[in-house]
Amino acid sequence: FLQPEEAAEMDRCVGELQKLVTEGLGAHCSVEQFGSAASGFGTSGADLDVTLVWDGSYEECDAATAVQDLQLLSPALVKHPQFVVIREIYGAKVPILKLRYDARLDVDVSYHNLKALRNTRLLNAYAMLSPALRGVVVAIKLWAKAIGVCGAAERNLSSYTFTLMAIYYMQLHPEVRLPCLPVHAFEFDDSLGWRDPRVQKARMSWRPPSLTLCQLVSGFFHFYAKKFEWGVEVV
Repeated sequence: FLQPEEAAEMDRCVGELQKLVTEGLGAHCSVEQFGSAASGFGTSGADLDVTLVWDGSYEECDAATAVQDLQLLSPALVKHPQFVVIREIYGAKVPILKLRYDARLDVDVSYHNLKALRNTRLLNAYAMLSPALRGVVVAIKLWAKAIGVCGAAERNLSSYTFTLMAIYYMQLHPEVRLPCLPVHAFEFDDSLGWRDPRVQKARMSWRPPSLTLCQLVSGFFHFYAKKFEWGVEVV
């Protein structure tokens, strides 16, 4: 799992970024974490993913606006002693600033990536619901990285995809039956999320499995090797 000192370093990085964003873009723009480090499924050595969000705005922005504001932020990052701008990727569907903080932590900065924030909130609810699921996801991600089959940049399944596969498997496992949480509870900043009555009802009515981590992880591989209908079934 992500270690406490790593989480603390991420918090410091977000704090420094927030200062720069407030100075360059205004007090109504905030730095929000998303991805595995924020969802509860992060592993040690994970990168930090953040996105810049305007208060009260619930719609995705166009790429041109994203590039414009990221370019406004870039000069301040270059001057900052703790940040190094590794790469500016402005031609992508989701423009990204790739940074390094304190010569150790890799950081991806995007702009108004609201879909990623919503997905992270949903995954974090699953992580809070089931510590067993957290263990399964981390174990599978470590396995996938160790044998070189994880990473969308290398045309493999992404870490996010392995997380979704683990959730789906545990929802169908006859001895687990992980609840399916309502996606709409996490749609907007003012959504109740974890406090939503539907989410709490699912939490109260579900009994965590008595299976060991080894049993659950081996079941994951058996499920996708023998039971999942490839080409027909969709996660």
